[in-house]
Amino acid sequence: MANNASKNNTVDINVGQTKNIVVNPKEVAKIDINPEKISSITREGNSAIVHLKDGTEIVLENYFINENPQILLNEGQSYWTANLGEDASGQTTVNYLELKDTPKLIDSSSSVPLWSWVVSALAGAGTIALLSRNDSKDTTPPEPGTLNFNNFLDSGGATTDQITQDKNFNLKLEGQESGSRVTYLVSTDEGKTWQETTVAQKDLVDGSYLYKAVVTDVAGNISETSVQKVVVDTTAPQAGELTLAALTDTGISATDQITQDKAFDLKISGQEVNSQITYWISKDDGK
Repeated sequence: MANNASKNNTVDINVGQTKNIVVNPKEVAKIDINPEKISSITREGNSAIVHLKDGTEIVLENYFINENPQILLNEGQSYWTANLGEDASGQTTVNYLELKDTPKLIDSSSSVPLWSWVVSALAGAGTIALLSRNDSKDTTPPEPGTLNFNNFLDSGGATTDQITQDKNFNLKLEGQESGSRVTYLVSTDEGKTWQETTVAQKDLVDGSYLYKAVVTDVAGNISETSVQKVVVDTTAPQAGELTLAALTDTGISATDQITQDKAFDLKISGQEVNSQITYWISKDDGK
C-alpha cells in the first residue's frame, strides 16, 4: 500500500524496508541520504524505485508523470540532484549533480521561485520529504543550447571525427536560456559517471572524453545539452612491417631484392587497426 506524506510532508523509512510513496505532480522528493549509498534507480511504469545498498527500497509512485522529474538528495550541508533519463536501449540512466548553493526556503511571492520544503531529522535509513511547488512557478525546462569546442584542432583522419592530438581547448555553449546557470560535466568512462569541469581543458592525457552542459534556469528547472565526444591520441601508432608482394627476385641472391621485375605490390601488416596508411618512395637513397 502506498503512503502519502505525513502532516509535515515527511515519511520515515527503516533499514531494509520497502516503502511506497505517492508523489503528486507538483511535488519533488527529497531523500536525506548521500548518493554513494544508492545502488541504483530503476523505472517501473511511472514509478522510480530507489535501491539503497543496505537493501532498502523507496518506490516513488507517479514520479515520471512530473514535467521535469528529479530527486533532491541531502546529507548535512551537501545537496545533489538526481536527474533520471533513458539511454538508447531504454535503460534508466541517473546523473548526480552536486549543488553549489544550498536550497533556500522562500514563499510563493518570490521572483526567483525555488523548492519550499521542511527539513526533518534522519530516521532509520532515511527520510522522504515531499517538496511542494506552487502552481504559479515556472516548471518549464530551459533551452539548453548547443555545446561545441573552441580553439580545437581536429587532427584525425576526418576533419569532423573529433579525434585529435590537441590537449588544450575550450568548451563553448551557445543558445542557452538567458540568465541561466551553466555547469560543464566530463566523463572518462563512456558516461557511467560524470564530474564537474571547467571551460578550459588543459593538458589532457590520452583517452576518450564525453562532455555535456547542464543548464539551470532561475526557477531551478534543468536541461542538458547533447553529449560531445573527443578522443585525445598523442601516442604514435604501431607501424607494422612493410614487405614486397608478388616480387620476383632475379638477382644473384634470392633475397637481395635486385630484380628485373618491374611490377609488384607494397604490403604492410601488423599496423594499428583503423590507422591511415600513406606509402612513400625515394629515388635518391632517402635524401
